[in-house]
Amino acid sequence: MEENILGKSYKITFPSSLYTNVQSINNILNQFHGITPEYSDVIFDTENLKWIDSEISALLGALFENLNTRRPDLTLFLRHHTKPTESEKLLFKNNFLEHYLSDSNYHATTTGYTVKFSVIKITNGGLKKSDLSSVSEYLHEELFSHPKWGANFETYENQLGFSESIFELARNISDHSRSENLIFAGQYYPNKNEFRLAISDNGLGIPLTVKTGAQINDTDVNLIDWATKPGNTSKSGKQPRGMGLSYIGDSLIGNGELIIVSGNGFWKLNRDGIISKNTLSQKFNGTYVRISFLNDRIKKQDTNQTSTTISAELPF
Repeated sequence: MEENILGKSYKITFPSSLYTNVQSINNILNQFHGITPEYSDVIFDTENLKWIDSEISALLGALFENLNTRRPDLTLFLRHHTKPTESEKLLFKNNFLEHYLSDSNYHATTTGYTVKFSVIKITNGGLKKSDLSSVSEYLHEELFSHPKWGANFETYENQLGFSESIFELARNISDHSRSENLIFAGQYYPNKNEFRLAISDNGLGIPLTVKTGAQINDTDVNLIDWATKPGNTSKSGKQPRGMGLSYIGDSLIGNGELIIVSGNGFWKLNRDGIISKNTLSQKFNGTYVRISFLNDRIKKQDTNQTSTTISAELPF
């Protein structure tokens, strides 16, 4: 990381590899938290970037949007190669760099593997019908119609149930985050035969909402864990709505993974149903949820089986 105090410029250097793991997220968060009031502009440098998980652009987008909200006076720049690297091409293909580079002369052709990066503006403090329509439109156009989406399910009934759960998860996140943005990104990885989707926002985050709503004091990652347990909710006087994480969590056992990042917490449910919890070096202001699963592995769930992994909704 380079700084130029005299020019009041702050440089954020993307590492050589960016994954949805603790090390990569700590690297980015540490650099973002170094942006102090004396800086008037920020340079995002992707020149060293050799590999990036496409779906983590949803987390980067939340950081960008939060920075725009918190410091509207900042001028943001993106520095990349004139002839983009493969990683930079991917960020063009999934619309991340196109979204933030208004004067880019490079336009990549998508391969059909990316799920378009998109920032959907929503109403702060309560979803309106137009917000739900925007979320539904994006999911149907960019995710549910993706050529690799339907291949993930054994039956159409299962595909429909999982798709409804994704919509419910997106609605749950946007409904309670008090954010003005809902951010999506995803990717199909042919070499791994794996599909990944990420949903993010720059709102209150799970730990703060659980602390204030359920009056519980604990570490951020334990508050995320509490929020995923059956029956737990920070909302008083309301019945849990939708199947969101319950259906998704049960479907992913043996087939995929679920990762939740919020505040200082990094929470992960792996393919074996084992939960791991880590504490990040800096706070992520918002919530990032990543779902990944192997193609042709999601099968119809036993509707008589009680969920022992994830609660019916994410209570934030």
